[in-house]
Amino acid sequence: MIHIRVVQGAGKGEDISTHQGIVSIGRAPQCTLVLDDRQVSHLHGEFMLVGAKCVYRDLLSRNGSFLRSGGETFWLGPLTSEWEIERGDEIVVGDTTIRVEHIEANEAQVFRQSDDGLSKAIEVNLAPDEMTEVQGGGTTEIARFHDILALHAFDATSVRETQHILCGALANVFPNVAYVACIDLLPGCGQEVTAQFVGVKDVVSYCSAKSAGMGATKFSLHILNEVYHTQQLAFYGTDAELPDTQSVRGGEMSSCICAPLWRRNEISGFLHMHTLSGLGRPFARRDAQLFWLLANISSQYLNRAADAKQRSTMRAAAAAGLAVSGLAHDSQSILRTLGLNMEGVEKTNPEIMANACWKDVKEDLELLRFISRDAIERLETATGELVMRSVQLHPIVEEIIQRCSDYFLDHADRSRVRVVNACDKSHRAMVDPQGLKQVLMNCVKNSLLALKKSDNGHRDQSDYGEIKVFSCRDSEMPDDYCLVSVCDSAGGISEKVLQQLGEPFVTTEQTKRLGLGMYIAMEIVERMGGQIRIASSTKPAGQYPTGTVLSLCLPISSQAPKPVAIKKQRFVLVADYAAYRSHIEGLP
Repeated sequence: MIHIRVVQGAGKGEDISTHQGIVSIGRAPQCTLVLDDRQVSHLHGEFMLVGAKCVYRDLLSRNGSFLRSGGETFWLGPLTSEWEIERGDEIVVGDTTIRVEHIEANEAQVFRQSDDGLSKAIEVNLAPDEMTEVQGGGTTEIARFHDILALHAFDATSVRETQHILCGALANVFPNVAYVACIDLLPGCGQEVTAQFVGVKDVVSYCSAKSAGMGATKFSLHILNEVYHTQQLAFYGTDAELPDTQSVRGGEMSSCICAPLWRRNEISGFLHMHTLSGLGRPFARRDAQLFWLLANISSQYLNRAADAKQRSTMRAAAAAGLAVSGLAHDSQSILRTLGLNMEGVEKTNPEIMANACWKDVKEDLELLRFISRDAIERLETATGELVMRSVQLHPIVEEIIQRCSDYFLDHADRSRVRVVNACDKSHRAMVDPQGLKQVLMNCVKNSLLALKKSDNGHRDQSDYGEIKVFSCRDSEMPDDYCLVSVCDSAGGISEKVLQQLGEPFVTTEQTKRLGLGMYIAMEIVERMGGQIRIASSTKPAGQYPTGTVLSLCLPISSQAPKPVAIKKQRFVLVADYAAYRSHIEGLP
């Protein structure tokens, strides 16, 4: 149990006493302690109870957190994000001070299946020394778990490598285990945990030597769903208690324990382990209690790795920003000189202004000037400055299609890729023309390159496929927004990449590139008051082949209301690919 109280600032006098393993603070409504303080981030920090200890973690907040302990003050920010706290310590976030009034180890509660099919809590009555006493040896299991992790020199920014080490450490603490699995829960999961949201192919697992080669299942989706709904540990101590599902019976499980992993007050994954019939003793209630504690510790390790990766990304983004700033600044002078030289050529040879190639060069130069100027402004002001006006969409799309074909397709490829401008010539949007061109160029370029690489050579090389760009009124707000959609048949985007799309340094391409194009595109669309929607499928859906639809939801006028805010992601992920593509292409 942890008891905290607000002693200064917004919400003074409010206190929370809870047995929850994690207590989050911030301005977001989902936080355990919601603070009305503008200096506090939406998800600012969290208290994590691990056994009888409590750790405070700053969740990469904008202004950081301060810890007052023993007459000293410590700053917790991106580099030092967590600290073990004690009774009487104070956490200062913004103008709010929170005091830790009491910390007490939770009495264990374990969940298992009852005769009526419902989960019920059973208390595990263990003495404190029994919870951590080794069945022989002298050191505690929890200490041994920490020792095993300390012995492995793994990349602190790699969540996946941390998962591998955790699975191995758990297998060492529980020698009777057959399989240990660390399972990520992807964002967007609704009422039921399905294979789509646990990334079955990406599950990190440990298999004991005795069970190797048996082909048993690594985990049970049925049990994951139980843990997801109860938000507590599930314990099945005998074969008779296990649910009668294919994943359990097919896996020949004799006992099973599964616990949730937490990040920022939400379930981010699961730790699942089970024994096999005839291979080791089934798990006892004491194993369940110990596993519950180790799962909380594992959450800490995984959160540290995720935070370290995020900090590493932030540093890389900052370094990239400085490099881009220098490049943009230097290129500005060159582009300005090039523009003056072109103006001089036009004065001496006016007839060149009618030349089509000369016009293309001038348009390319103008786009480069915009990209360079916008990069500098965004780095200096964090927003940049867009010149918004009502423009016709069809000619802009036509120009981008032509440019992308010239830039990214050689002569042989142009006969194999069809890029069609199917935009309605009457549709208009209130945008910055150069900003829209930059976004569309990135989208069409991604589709072109994906078409050339898709199917790993199985597609007839005489025909890579087709890209179509459509425009239509937004079905949700037809009077205020227009959609410009790039539709391709390039194999679709995997679920794992979709969940990360829009973050810096995430790319859909097999060859490693910077992965900043879509990040910048989404940022520009947001600044123009719009939104991006994506529907993708790696399997044929109805009459449509595998592919992706990327829609720019753009305001028609400056008075258009803002789109609904998106939780977690910078874009809307559309679930029904076939229905959405049918709507975009105007088919019944």
